[in-house]
Amino acid sequence: MANKVVISPVDIEARKALVKDWQDKILDSRKHHEKVFKRMRKNQDFAMQGADKAWKNSGKYTVPILPRYINQAVSSLYARNPTSTFSRRRRLQYQLFDGRSDTLQAAMQSATMGDPGAMAMLRKCSLCASRISCSIAWERP
Repeated sequence: MANKVVISPVDIEARKALVKDWQDKILDSRKHHEKVFKRMRKNQDFAMQGADKAWKNSGKYTVPILPRYINQAVSSLYARNPTSTFSRRRRLQYQLFDGRSDTLQAAMQSATMGDPGAMAMLRKCSLCASRISCSIAWERP
């Protein structure tokens, strides 16, 4: 024997009120975000057609640069075997010595007083004494 579910008229009215409340919320949110949705529709048209409606309706030619760019970007994001590309930022690659002669002279004075950091810098510079800016290495892009 199957159990029958009996819904009382009070439950039906409560459910109608709940549905009405949600419908009002949805309509209010549509009104609130109407400007944003219009802008999104305009941007979608521009992205797919390459121009706004006034330009297209005037019969002027549009070059499909933007749709091509979007299609390439999307295909690279969702490729089967995606390859990532990167480029390092250009920055100084020194740890101890910045290549300035006044820094070298200050390190020599500090090394005579026993500063271990200054001694390490002098050792580093003595390894490449042929050029003064031994530890400065700009990365090439």
